[in-house]
Amino acid sequence: MKLTKLMLVLLAISISTYYTNAQTTTLPSASASAVDQTTKSTTFSAVATTSAISVANGDKVLVVSSYSNRLTENAGVNRNLYFNLSDGTNNSGEVIRTLAANKSTDYGMGSLVHIFSYTANSSPTFSLQHRTSSTKLLTTNGSITAIKLNDGTNVLGSVNTITQSATNMTTTWNAVSGSTSGVITSSSDGGFYVAATIQSSASVVPALGQWKLQYSQDNSNWIDLGITISRTIASTGEHGIVNLVGALPHYTTAGSYYFRVAHKSTLGTVSTDVAHLVAVSLAYTGGAYPIVVDKPGGSTTSGSAKVDASVITITPTVATKVFLNAQINMEGDALISQPIFNLALYDLSGFSYVYNGMEHYRKIADATSVGSGSLVGITGSLTASSEYEYIIRHASDGTNNLTTSNVVLVGFQLTSSTGPIVSLPVDLLSFNSKIDKNGVTLLWNTATEINNDYFTIEKSLDKNSWFSIGEIDGAGNSNSIIDYNFIDKDRTESVVYYRLKQTDFDGKYTYSNIEVVIPIKHDISIFPNPATDKIIISGADIDISDVMIVNVLGQNIISEVEIVSHSNSELVLDISSLSSGVYFVRLNDDIYKVYKK
Repeated sequence: MKLTKLMLVLLAISISTYYTNAQTTTLPSASASAVDQTTKSTTFSAVATTSAISVANGDKVLVVSSYSNRLTENAGVNRNLYFNLSDGTNNSGEVIRTLAANKSTDYGMGSLVHIFSYTANSSPTFSLQHRTSSTKLLTTNGSITAIKLNDGTNVLGSVNTITQSATNMTTTWNAVSGSTSGVITSSSDGGFYVAATIQSSASVVPALGQWKLQYSQDNSNWIDLGITISRTIASTGEHGIVNLVGALPHYTTAGSYYFRVAHKSTLGTVSTDVAHLVAVSLAYTGGAYPIVVDKPGGSTTSGSAKVDASVITITPTVATKVFLNAQINMEGDALISQPIFNLALYDLSGFSYVYNGMEHYRKIADATSVGSGSLVGITGSLTASSEYEYIIRHASDGTNNLTTSNVVLVGFQLTSSTGPIVSLPVDLLSFNSKIDKNGVTLLWNTATEINNDYFTIEKSLDKNSWFSIGEIDGAGNSNSIIDYNFIDKDRTESVVYYRLKQTDFDGKYTYSNIEVVIPIKHDISIFPNPATDKIIISGADIDISDVMIVNVLGQNIISEVEIVSHSNSELVLDISSLSSGVYFVRLNDDIYKVYKK
């Protein structure tokens, strides 16, 4: 077994102005971290605990934590690990992460999000807690942040939604039942921070599920938010954690907003068992807490030395601390067969050491496994109008490829500001695909564009070697949502990968997340065969316009047969008028031989 190490380090390097300075307010906050906290108990105990925050009636506190855990004793059975957030009186509700039965050492990662509400004066501290289902030693590293959503003058709107009813996925996107938030009404333009913790399981394995955040202004028409995260589940009875982070940008107009989690399965039978969702409006009358969201894509490495996986930037408008929260996907080399696992280390550092890093471990069992991870922290004080570059770094084992992808990092200032904000060059809202008889259609849209020259559509068969298949001109500069599409007419018979390369007029470029396309399998059956008077064509998504009946001379004689009935899954044709002999049914570019008696 080889060791693959994923090291995500956020470095701050000094580099323009987001907001002009005005009268400012600051959100009270606290953070803590701890390494190698152990337990063998089935009762919750603290991993890391913040200092106290004073609250009063009506106050709310946003609490976000990331953690990694390991077990170092073979139990012979799968072991459930439990985590929650607590303020000493109330808790968030637990989520479960399962580690394998047959490994002497196994590793997992996760995060928790919750908003605590108060009806009386108090000074709570906030803890990340853990417990185990067995007497085997559990070791946890964790960080926790707490932010009061009241700066003494302005109260930020927020919602906290928890659903604990299992929802089975289908192969199309649907809402996780019970995950839709209540409405947040913002009185001014400004951003929203949104995050979710998902607990999943599978009844048919191997399984692969996908999750994403969505928002709506009418609780009816839903728009994707952030980037889709995937996760594999290897065995029934296993519980896996998925982390989602997203944001609406600073120019989001005032109004009413709803948020939810959507999911679908691409392999096996997957369910979402628990979903914790939080959303915070960062605007108030006369100002806002500036937010930055970046989706820098990812990269692949096989080296054991830390290298950049993703690079993002943030520019404080005033002297401030900044809350940061990131999501990632990670997976091993698709070409290897031996088990590997990732060792993940997160730091926030730079021109000065601004956050205490810690090791986060994530095992990747084989070449088909996909893991989800998260990072959270609060920086030290940053200087106004200086640009800080945050670099997510990772490392492998020196041999096998490790890919970090689907990165989203959201940051918002803990000190407010007013005035205009300077955007990222291109704010990519979504990048998705659909496959049909014409090929693969790639769909993406942007919220804003600055200096955007063009998009290059890149394709890969293994996520390592990429080649260009086309270009689409950008809008240059835009402050409205623009939709783009591109059709790859090369119909795929195997899994393929796509990404966007966005290039500015000055030649600078960034990559999008990676979109995975799984080919459609046309399971068509034709019976009876041989046939006397009627044939039944059975399968999925039968479009009659795609059906041809061809004789031995190559002539399409579909007009000579009668359609008896037609549905999406079945077409019945009367072929009694045809002479005896051999005919060919062509459907979706597939050809089937039929004998007429």
